[in-house]
Amino acid sequence: MKIGIAFSFQIVESLPLDRYDVKLDLVVSD
Repeated sequence: MKIGIAFSFQIVESLPLDRYDVKLDLVVSD
């Protein structure tokens, strides 16, 4: 069994608010 974790963090600067996008993917394969 293989377990993979893909984590990506992105900061989007947009006035007047700053947006933080966090993506977490979990992949499990036999």
